[in-house]
Amino acid sequence: MEFNEQLPIDIVVPIDKTTEFVDFTSKCGEKHGLQVIYFGHAGDGNTHVSIIRNGMGEMEWKKKSHGLALELYIKSHELNGLPSGEHGIGITKKEYFKKVTGEKELRYMQEIKKIFDKNNILNPEKVYC
Repeated sequence: MEFNEQLPIDIVVPIDKTTEFVDFTSKCGEKHGLQVIYFGHAGDGNTHVSIIRNGMGEMEWKKKSHGLALELYIKSHELNGLPSGEHGIGITKKEYFKKVTGEKELRYMQEIKKIFDKNNILNPEKVYC
């Protein structure tokens, strides 16, 4: 069995948009020349997507995989979804999250975080920087 690097993506869309999102994901994978595997618990709107490297060179892999990821995050936003499911944003999704989240929403999130973390000791500089 051969190991393949992958870029995991965890997106949630409204349940009635899941089929549209999966179809879009498949077409985008083909457009970018990348193998895409999707799975998960789509019954609650969560779609786990793995973009598979398949031995692609480093520069091409970074360009294509991040281009595809950005398209998927933008589409999820258009469908009133989020660039995270139950696993949260984290470091790897930070750049995408900021592209599809408005300043107003980010300020609200920062204020909510301050309620629970006045000294900013919980995951400082991770998302709300």
